[in-house]
Amino acid sequence: MMKRWLWLLAIMTGIWILTMGPAFGEPKTITTKEVKKHVGQEVTVCGTIHSALCTTDKGKASYFNLDAPFPHEPFMVSIRGEDCAALNLDLLKKGTKICVTGKVELTEKRKVPHIKLTDIKNLKIVRPQK
Repeated sequence: MMKRWLWLLAIMTGIWILTMGPAFGEPKTITTKEVKKHVGQEVTVCGTIHSALCTTDKGKASYFNLDAPFPHEPFMVSIRGEDCAALNLDLLKKGTKICVTGKVELTEKRKVPHIKLTDIKNLKIVRPQK
């Protein structure tokens, strides 16, 4: 009888780890089409750079629009101008697939989902444009 309970406990623990495990580890990876459902959550969003503005001016915002041009972009990545200088801009151009991890927020005026990139380690180049 005790073996049966231990076996059941092991199965239930395994199911719990498989279903709840991602909530305690890596953020969920989503596309730009799914991002509106995840406002306020920490996720990894993957998409292709459609347009970008990168300034190195302190206090100025830089951004990457993913999967569509402004003003129709489903998602954007914003980054402080002074941090943009640390990025390899030769790789971060139109057609480059990237993934960015952070908390999804909405922009103030147009309510576009975006992640404020505060650590460039949270930006990964998945496939550089050739």
